[in-house]
Amino acid sequence: MFVRSPEPVGYDPAGIWGTIENPEFGVLMLQPWRIELVDGPGESRVWRA
Repeated sequence: MFVRSPEPVGYDPAGIWGTIENPEFGVLMLQPWRIELVDGPGESRVWRA
């Protein structure tokens, strides 16, 4: 997915983490449940899933 994406998103993670054959390879799936946007000293906006 990331190898084929254009910069700045595209990069080859194998250079950092190796391949799936590496015994230390792992996948982390994040499911955001809350996002808070803050604009300087102004009020924050919160999005909840």
